[in-house]
Amino acid sequence: MEKAGNRSHLNQGREHLLAAIIPPSNISRQIDLIRERLFSDYCLVSAAALPPFIPLLFLPPGRYNLQGVQLKKKIGKAFSITAGHYRECQGNLFLAVDSNGRYDCLKQELKNHLLADAVEMAGAMEKAGAHEAPFPCTEGFFLAAPEGLADFSKVIKNLRTPGPLHFSSYSLAVLKLESFSHPGEWWQNSRWEETTYLNCRKPPKRASQP
Repeated sequence: MEKAGNRSHLNQGREHLLAAIIPPSNISRQIDLIRERLFSDYCLVSAAALPPFIPLLFLPPGRYNLQGVQLKKKIGKAFSITAGHYRECQGNLFLAVDSNGRYDCLKQELKNHLLADAVEMAGAMEKAGAHEAPFPCTEGFFLAAPEGLADFSKVIKNLRTPGPLHFSSYSLAVLKLESFSHPGEWWQNSRWEETTYLNCRKPPKRASQP
């Protein structure tokens, strides 16, 4: 994994912008332990290529800001998330999470505010090659791409389930992912950086009236 730094202008990579949920540090450490085992036991380089996150949606090229007043009113209040079992999605390995439907609501709010013009969005997504997104956006922590594995069934049987992991504070971020390898092997030579973020907290419970 490489965080963004200096690189030759002549060696431009394939770039993707991803809106994602970034967990608090204690949860990140637990996700990192899973990914470290995937890397050490199964040589899955993709498990070490990116920070812990729950992918929401890939965005067309542009500059995005999660600090807008109207957007913060819509998405600034965190909801509870619980991580539990492993599952595959389109050949990729995820640690599934449950948010009681709030994940889909958050994704829709981001679409409404960040991708307001559906016509321009469709054209920009096509221009950006969004159909070649490195992994699907689904309700779970991204753990690894299949690489040389036919499927993850044996891996899942051998992995210890960490959960349930529960958290109700997180950050929303737009990550810029850049790969300098073949699209089918994006993890081999990649870097990432956080371009904008918003800290989200669950509002405190109101004290009951006597």
